[in-house]
Amino acid sequence: MQFSVVHPATSTPIRHWVDDEAGHRHALAVGDYFYEGPLTDRWIFGAAPADVRDRHEPFTITYARRTLAGWINAVLGAGFTIEAIDEPHADEQTARTHPEVADTRIAPYFLILRARTAAH
Repeated sequence: MQFSVVHPATSTPIRHWVDDEAGHRHALAVGDYFYEGPLTDRWIFGAAPADVRDRHEPFTITYARRTLAGWINAVLGAGFTIEAIDEPHADEQTARTHPEVADTRIAPYFLILRARTAAH
């Protein structure tokens, strides 16, 4: 089994980007990390080209918010053994070439877990 979730360290009820004096993004401030339950986000296709973004209305998603320990304990509690965990992010060259993903060098957006049944 492999799945991804929005990263629990950065998908918190309170979050905002921190820019320096020149307006360059350099940190993500998060709060209320230990809240677990439903969380609703609004997605706006911000990184899409304008012609694509203009064709699609923003939408909301509601997902199960858990802490990192909450996700890991849920997988282990379901009888799985965790094989790998990853936090995908752009390398320096990709971030320079595609600034729409440069934020992933500051804070992770997703967490990927791979697990197998404990019996195997």
